[in-house]
Amino acid sequence: MSPILYIIVAAVLWLFPLWSFHGPKARLGGFDQRAWPTGRNLLFTVIDLVRASFGGWLLVRGLAGMPSWPINSVWMAEAWLALALGIALTAQAFYWQTEDYLQAPVVFLIGALSAIVHPTVLLLGMPLAIGAALALRAWSACFVGASFGLIGVGLVVTEQDWRRTALLGAAVNMPVLISMLAGRHLGGARK
Repeated sequence: MSPILYIIVAAVLWLFPLWSFHGPKARLGGFDQRAWPTGRNLLFTVIDLVRASFGGWLLVRGLAGMPSWPINSVWMAEAWLALALGIALTAQAFYWQTEDYLQAPVVFLIGALSAIVHPTVLLLGMPLAIGAALALRAWSACFVGASFGLIGVGLVVTEQDWRRTALLGAAVNMPVLISMLAGRHLGGARK
């Protein structure tokens, strides 16, 4: 299969508006709700995890197989991967229209990172993302913690190229920044 076809299929998987088909009157699980998705939303959560992981795997294969870039740099494939992840996370955050939480792309982020970063980076960086989210009681803190975890752990783990984790760490913050600009609530406890 050609590298371009890998990239196209990955883009379709990552940008498909899965969460716009959620159940009627369904709510996302939030910190102030203390609930997990159920019913149709639980099924969408599992599908979201699998499609993000498979799409990430396809994207990495497609970018690695590209014959040459217009600008010959070791950063090009990693920059395109980070840009794709940032755009996909932002799209996932805004597909859910009935609430203004950023919980929807959390599962997508876990699935995508499981395919595009080394498992050691994922296992060592995840406690920072989870701890930040629990400490601040906000989904946005999960993205910021994941960003710092990717950048910090990626610099010390020799099995992973530090360029990838540095750029992915920056891209993980895109849904948080864009949602702030759009005036969306970032998942803190409501009073």
